[in-house]
Amino acid sequence: MADNDEKLKLLINWPVFGVVIFAGLTVTGYALYSSAVLHWGGIWPQFFLDSGVTVLLGAVLYSLQRFMIREVQRDTSDAVSGISEKTAKLGEHVEELVGEIEEKIEAQKTRLNSLSAELEQFNADRRSREEELLTTVETELSFGAVARALTTAEARNAIASTFRVRSSSDLMGMRVVLNVVTAIEKEGGGERMITAIPWFPESKNVSGTSWSSGEDVVTFAGRLIANIEAAKIGSAESSFNATLMFENLGKSLQVAFAALHNDGTFGLQGSMIELIDEDWALTSAGLESRLLGVVASINLFPNTLTMFQNPGIPTFSLPPRPEGVGEELWQKLIEISRSTFFRFQTLGSRKGYMRF
Repeated sequence: MADNDEKLKLLINWPVFGVVIFAGLTVTGYALYSSAVLHWGGIWPQFFLDSGVTVLLGAVLYSLQRFMIREVQRDTSDAVSGISEKTAKLGEHVEELVGEIEEKIEAQKTRLNSLSAELEQFNADRRSREEELLTTVETELSFGAVARALTTAEARNAIASTFRVRSSSDLMGMRVVLNVVTAIEKEGGGERMITAIPWFPESKNVSGTSWSSGEDVVTFAGRLIANIEAAKIGSAESSFNATLMFENLGKSLQVAFAALHNDGTFGLQGSMIELIDEDWALTSAGLESRLLGVVASINLFPNTLTMFQNPGIPTFSLPPRPEGVGEELWQKLIEISRSTFFRFQTLGSRKGYMRF
């Protein structure tokens, strides 16, 4: 700013300006003196007066012009200086923003690099919790342990809402459909319980029961045995083995959870309905084999809706028996599947007794 002021001062050559002013005043003064004191006549006094006044006026106008130029240049210089300062501040701000963006990008890269490890840890923790649930089911045999395991499995779509476990050593024996429900009370709220509904591939009916949180497993199992005896379908011991049921429950949930992780043990394509044995399972996709996958899709089995929409007995086409599967086992597997999906009494029955 000092350099600019110094340049602005040099716009007027003050010695020359002083000489011009002095000359103008001298000529003007001489014109007035010659006219007033010496009484000159003619054009010369007027000539000297006009010349002096012209020189003075020119000098004044010149100085005014220089001052105006100086002010304009000063304003321009201030404006340029202000713009330069703002540009510098803007540049600094841009650099700060660039630095912040680079830091965020670097942090995001770090986050992405750690995401894979975090997801692996998350899945490992979840599998650990699942294993803990299964262990608790097998060791405690309590309402809370079974309810937590069933709720978790159904929430993750590992098991179907019609999930059941076999309670008999006979492949065609009794199953128990297990569901966690909440009984709504009139006063509001509700109590969680496990419903246990007996299910047979053949036409047998046994009343179900429920397992409340305040009951131990012996009370629950005893009530179910009493219902079997009341149904008069034969020996209760042959239909219901509580130890076997809970063993099958643990195995079924273990396979269902493992299928979610696709660990290669039993790659189920649907939600588990029943683990028939170690090599066969019923799922929402159909009859599945551990080695062959889905061998009989659920679409092969007409459902009750199809029966009402079409007159007569719907045609059932028996899926081909896979190579290496015995005829007797295959017939039983199809009977169990047909009873589950088709809801008819026996394989090949033409009477069509419907089971509800």
